[in-house]
Amino acid sequence: MDGQREESHRGINIVSVTINSNKSGVMKVATKRAGATLIDFAELMTGTMKENHAYKDRTGHNTRSIAFKLTKVAGVGLAFLVKVFTESGYGGFLEIGTSKMPAFPYFRPGFDKTVRRLPGLVRAHAND
Repeated sequence: MDGQREESHRGINIVSVTINSNKSGVMKVATKRAGATLIDFAELMTGTMKENHAYKDRTGHNTRSIAFKLTKVAGVGLAFLVKVFTESGYGGFLEIGTSKMPAFPYFRPGFDKTVRRLPGLVRAHAND
């Protein structure tokens, strides 16, 4: 590992780890483990969000629409982008509220609960 950098973006802490190696086998293993770690994290986060969703409507449409997508960033070596989202069309209104409805946050609490487990996930996959 050549470097680690921490920064904050819109109140979310971001940890960047840079690995440079001329050994293709090392990069393949690191890429596989990083992807597996992020998939586990996203699965835990979406599960936590669904379990702790404070807004209970009669259809459950927003809760069912919570999902994630993992994408490898092209041309950047070992870089992934994980997007956790809802496809209901009104998930953001539930998260922050409106002038006529109180907020029922579930994204940020789900992230906050799950991010505490990230170091353990990284350790678990590092030892695979």
